[in-house]
Amino acid sequence: MQLKIMLMAAIAAFATAQEVPDTGGIPACATNCIESVFPLSGCAHLYDFPCLCQADEEYNTVIASCIVGACSFKDVVAMIQWKTDTCASYGVEWP
Repeated sequence: MQLKIMLMAAIAAFATAQEVPDTGGIPACATNCIESVFPLSGCAHLYDFPCLCQADEEYNTVIASCIVGACSFKDVVAMIQWKTDTCASYGVEWP
């Protein structure tokens, strides 16, 4: 019985981990911007990338300004590439 409970917990943890998209390409300097500007997106949660990829111009302008102010040029380029690739993986062309 104990083994069955442990297996169920492991399966649940694995399934939950699969729901969180890969954020490894996001530069550390951009994380505060992403978290602080998120409410403007109108999306249900921070990892709802299909929604975030379709957020309106106001959200994109504010988050871009924040990231440009917080990150180096290299990290800004990395963030743009990450967003472009991530949105494309969800079938959303950005910008």
